Amino acid sequence: MISLKNKNGMTVIEVLVTILIAAIIFGMVASIVGFFSRFYSDESQHVNRQENMRILMLQIERDIRTSDQEVNLASAPCYLIGLGDGSTTSHNYCFNSATGIVTRDGVVLARNVSVFTLALSSGGALNIDIRMVPDSRGKQLEAIYTIYLRQAGS
Repeated sequence: MISLKNKNGMTVIEVLVTILIAAIIFGMVASIVGFFSRFYSDESQHVNRQENMRILMLQIERDIRTSDQEVNLASAPCYLIGLGDGSTTSHNYCFNSATGIVTRDGVVLARNVSVFTLALSSGGALNIDIRMVPDSRGKQLEAIYTIYLRQAGS
């Protein structure tokens, strides 16, 4: 007679249960890692869009404040800020709605832009409307900014 008490090793059932438990734990860890990876990617994309918008707004404001504050809106979607005589104090901002790119003097300044408009209102105010393309979660960044231009002779 063979004694079962001295048998070493694992049965097939024990091996299968061990593999099943390991697979469940591995699946949970992979799910958590995947969630945080997507979260990081989404937040990184959101921060990049915010940075693009901020850089665009600050550059426009700086160009207006350091120029003679003349703004030519006649050739939208390209806007000339400055003297308009091609001097170094004038800058041409162009928006390509097909690509979502805003350029300043031909150099890419922002990407993923869906709306870029400049409009003069009464009282010498320049209204700037910038909206970014919605991200993967459907959130859209938007900035509406007003700069009051100096009147001639002031």
